[in-house]
Amino acid sequence: MAPALVPFPAAEVADAIAELRRVARLVDDAGLQLDTSRVAVEGDWRGGHRDDFDVFAPALVQRHGDLATQLRNLAGDLADAQAAVTRENRRRTEAAAAAAERERSCPGERVPGHPQIPC
Repeated sequence: MAPALVPFPAAEVADAIAELRRVARLVDDAGLQLDTSRVAVEGDWRGGHRDDFDVFAPALVQRHGDLATQLRNLAGDLADAQAAVTRENRRRTEAAAAAAERERSCPGERVPGHPQIPC
């Protein structure tokens, strides 16, 4: 009898992991571009809008970094879940194979309601 495996959409999860990592790189790139722009205008721009920019731009760069980290962490969590399901399904398959082998090597030695009697 085939074991009951934990259902898991492995291909879709692998795609999601790749996409999360791709978007994290894009977010990092956007944050780097913003930071580069901020540095480029430091000497040339003056006034109230510059003051606002000086306050908000570093916070935006930090938020970009935080978001990229969250996306990578989510990708890692999905990869960990995928690995856990793979391990559990392997364990179930191996346990079912071992039970089938015991049944083949010791036919008729079951006592109803009791564990397998060793050969």
